[in-house]
Amino acid sequence: MTVEEVKSRSYVVVGKIGHPGSYQLGRPTTVLEAIAMAGGLQDFAKTSKIYILTQTEDGTQIRLPFNYKKVITQRAPDENVYLKSGDTIVVP
Repeated sequence: MTVEEVKSRSYVVVGKIGHPGSYQLGRPTTVLEAIAMAGGLQDFAKTSKIYILTQTEDGTQIRLPFNYKKVITQRAPDENVYLKSGDTIVVP
């Protein structure tokens, strides 16, 4: 038996998003791509209050800001980070 694909790498999108849930991380994926794959933002999503919960190498959970409007207008491209397995995107 050979392993053809690893399915244990995933991230979660919750809140005011088209299709909240868990998604496979099969290739490098940015926050913006993840939001698009989850069906986009709902009408009353707080686009400047989105954040990513992620863990540092020492296991500490941190909160990374993501301002949707600033990212899509290239005013904050550094906020569009690549996701790691276990990350959670919160869309209030």
